[in-house]
Amino acid sequence: MSYPSKFHIKRAVEAARECGIDVGGFEISAEGAIRVFDKRGEDLIEAVRLVAGAQQKPLNDFDLWKDRL
Repeated sequence: MSYPSKFHIKRAVEAARECGIDVGGFEISAEGAIRVFDKRGEDLIEAVRLVAGAQQKPLNDFDLWKDRL
């Protein structure tokens, strides 16, 4: 097990930005995986949850995006 180096993290974040992703954060694992998160996706999920209200069951990713299919 080996965490990714600073070089690899920086390269992943830069590649995501070049693809038009508004980077909101990233996650690294001991196995070397790097996950880059888009700010807009997180904001959209939070906004939909606020609009849905507390009485409804929690939304999953499919419920959030099914209208875009």
